[in-house]
Parts: sequence; C-alpha cells; structure tokens
Amino acid sequence: MMAWIKSIIYKAIYRFAVVFYIPLHNQFLIAKLRSRAKKGNKIKICFFAMNLAMWRYQSVYERFKNDERFDVYVVLSPSCLWDEVEQKRCVQELRDFFQSMGVSYIDWDDSRCNSVIDIREDIKPDIIFYPQQYKSVHVSSHCYRNFLNSLLCFCPYALSTTESSWYYDTEFQNIAWKLFYANDLDLKIARNEAYNKGRNVVVTGYPNMTEYLSPGHKDVWKDKSHGVKRLIWAPHYSIFEEGDEVYMSNFLWMADLMVDIAKQYQGSLQIAFKPHPKLRTKLYQHPDWGKEKADEYYRFWAQMPNTQLETGSFIDLFKSSDAMVHDSSSFQIEYLYVNKPVMFVMQQKTENDATEISRRAIECHYIGQNVEDIKNFVAMVLKGEDTMREKREQFFQQYLLPENGPDVGLNMYNEIIKSLKL
Repeated sequence: MMAWIKSIIYKAIYRFAVVFYIPLHNQFLIAKLRSRAKKGNKIKICFFAMNLAMWRYQSVYERFKNDERFDVYVVLSPSCLWDEVEQKRCVQELRDFFQSMGVSYIDWDDSRCNSVIDIREDIKPDIIFYPQQYKSVHVSSHCYRNFLNSLLCFCPYALSTTESSWYYDTEFQNIAWKLFYANDLDLKIARNEAYNKGRNVVVTGYPNMTEYLSPGHKDVWKDKSHGVKRLIWAPHYSIFEEGDEVYMSNFLWMADLMVDIAKQYQGSLQIAFKPHPKLRTKLYQHPDWGKEKADEYYRFWAQMPNTQLETGSFIDLFKSSDAMVHDSSSFQIEYLYVNKPVMFVMQQKTENDATEISRRAIECHYIGQNVEDIKNFVAMVLKGEDTMREKREQFFQQYLLPENGPDVGLNMYNEIIKSLKL
C-alpha cells in the first residue's frame, strides 16, 4: 500500500513540475544567464559524449566555440550499460576523434568509472546537451537529475522510426528546455505522446544531414582500388532466440552466413562489419558466445583481407559504400540519404508503432527474410542491378530534403541565441 501511495504522490509532483514549475524555473535560469552575460560573464555549455557513432553535436559545438560569449566543454561519458571493455573502446575512439579535430575534452577515469573532475561542482554548466534521453544510460554523476539548475538540451542520435511513448515521453524529454527534432512528423508525435505536448520541441533538421548533403567524402575502405563492390553489414544488438514472439535482431542466424559470404567473394566483395555499439556486450552475456568467442569473431572482421570492422563514425563509410544489409531501426531512414541499394532483414513484420516515414522508408528497402534473400541481394549488388532506385529518389525528395537549410548546427545555435535573447 505504501508503495502505491508513493507512486501516486510522485506522479502528482511530476505532473505539476512538468506543467508549471519547470517552465517557470527555465525562464528564471534564462533571465539569470542574460543578466550575467550583460556583465561580461561567459555562459558555460557542456556536451556529454557517449559514443563516437552517436556524437551529433560537432557542428553546434563549433558554433558556440567560436562565440566569445560562451565557454564550451566536451565531457566523455560512456554508457554505464556497456561492458567495461566496450566502455574503454568507446572512450578511446572519442579521444582519438576529438584530438584529430582539435577539440579539448574532459577525460574519463577508468579506475572510478567517472569523469576526471566533478562536472557539477567544478564546471557548474549553464546549458547541457545530452546524447540520449534515458536516465539509465548515464553514470549517476552525469544524470540530468543532478543538473536541474541547468538548461537541458537534447538532439536524437537517430531518425525516429517509432511512435511509442518510450521514445517521446521520458522524464528527461518532459523537463528539458530544448528538444531539437528532425522534422514536423517528430513534432506531431511529440504533441500526441509527450505529457508536456511537445512544448519544448524545435524542428531543426537531422544533424548528419549536413554532411550527407555536402559534396565529397573520405575513402575509409580497406580496398581503395574500387575494383570490388563495398557492402556494409550493420546488425542490431537485441538478440532474440528462435521461438520468441518477435524477432528484433537477426545476428545469431546471420553470423556464420555473413562470414561465408565474405569468404566466397574474396576477390569481388569488401564487407564492412558495422555492429551496434552494444552488440559486443550482449554477446559477452550470451550463453553460447561469451567474451572469447565474441572477441574472436570481431577480430575476424578486422583482419580478413576483404573485411573490416567499423565501430565509430559512419558517414564516410555510408557515402563510399555500394550497398548495405541491416536490421537497425536507426539506419532505416539514414542510409537512404546516400541512395544506395539497401536490404532490411526481418523474419516477420513488426510495424505496429512505426511512424509514417519509417513505413515509407521500409518500402524503399529490399526485404531479407531468410538466407536465400540475403544471398540473392548480394548477387544483385555484385551485378550492379537495382530496381529500387527511383522509389528511393522519390522518398528523398518527399522526406529528407531540409526545409530550413542543411546546416543543422547553425539552426540549433540560432535557436538558443534567440531564446536567450543574446
């Protein structure tokens, strides 16, 4: 009974805070920042960086870094849900990337699984950009609940493919100051699903769009002769066994198949293994895999002459590829920016909560339901055939062309400057 009463009290307080307190508190914080700025004091902005593949704030970071009214900090913050090995790998990739970009960052201390300094006490950030909206993914000291006296911002790292409340109606999303969403469809869903009716949503476009629409790219493939076709395999991390009600991932039955395909076409096909960052951790925990087998599998993809392991940024990989096979919802729409043949692997349809844009995106995919479908798709790619090109081009024109300019970082920067009345 006590737990039931506590739940009712918490919900009442939460709803009051979302509707009344948080908006007023944010206005108070904004007024305080404007007052400080007028006196010549800098506004402190903090970006939490969880994983290189999920980093979406480079462009907006650069805008604020070049504005002398702001002090800007990047904080390494790997997900606490990942295995220690995966955490260290993600942190090192972030270090390498930021060093290559000339970006100063606050490092991660492996020994205590936290930042090398206390972010709340030593920086006291005024504005914070988070990489994900879920409370459970952040170490406790980086959780947004510790920063309720900061203006909280968020831009999704992927284009949404679901209308579910778990994607739009988290506690963080309801109390955040600014949610930077990709399109009007996201805004419409937020108005329906979020408790605050999406009052804090601003449509600025999808951050990666800027790079996809920019000419040129870096060739990141092992074989740079262009004499072979380049295929990406991007499996999701969720693993469901045979007999489960819904198949959300297909890695277990595809693992050996993709190895066989790589060996079969050594002279004509280069395959990039692009697993979800959480897949290795899931395999470590799987009774039929474990750490040794999983690490050996990853090593295979890194070392074979016509394969490569890709765990970081992927825009150049996408732009220089010829095709992709995946079952990742975050890539359903994203890969369509490059207009290359793409197969979505699903053994049964699960579109109950799919958005309109997701359903249209899947219609632009070749569908893989079994081994033969995948083999036929690979054979088609090797022949250079593609019957879906026109449909993908129509999708691009209807859903992916930006409405307010392709520089999403500039759109986000301008929105904050306008809201702060600076």
